Amino acid sequence: MAVHPSTRLFCMKDLAKRVHVGIRRAELQDVESLSQLTSELCVSWSDMFASPEVFSYLAEDDEPFGVVSVAAASDSRLDNTGEVLVWYLHPKYRQVGLGRKLLVHGLSVLKRRDFEIARIWIPETADDASKVLYGLHFIQEEIKPLGDMNLLLFNRNLYDFF
Repeated sequence: MAVHPSTRLFCMKDLAKRVHVGIRRAELQDVESLSQLTSELCVSWSDMFASPEVFSYLAEDDEPFGVVSVAAASDSRLDNTGEVLVWYLHPKYRQVGLGRKLLVHGLSVLKRRDFEIARIWIPETADDASKVLYGLHFIQEEIKPLGDMNLLLFNRNLYDFF
């Protein structure tokens, strides 16, 4: 018997409400879990943890299913700008608000660290991520070709964020 997609989404939303979801600061001993979780990305977690100015947070229930990492913008000409370096959610947990919750946590960290603007690059094909960013009042600023795909740059003022 086939399950209608809306039924699956309802079940996942119900799961998101029932399962205890915690967000905590990632630690050096999380490198292996993070590497497995984000294996499709090109992220060196050892390098991330080597930098004291990168703040990484895990979303987890029984095990990690999402991560957000934030820091000062990689372009040193951008004063008071923070950057979301990594924002990843396991596909099983998408489309139920958990990615938004994780990103909001990262943005809150940037705001607490007195950054005025947040920026994030995402693949042009990441439609669900784009919807979340637009919902949080990010503005698409730039398109950058990268190999056979494009990256989109989104910015948001943090002055009115919470």
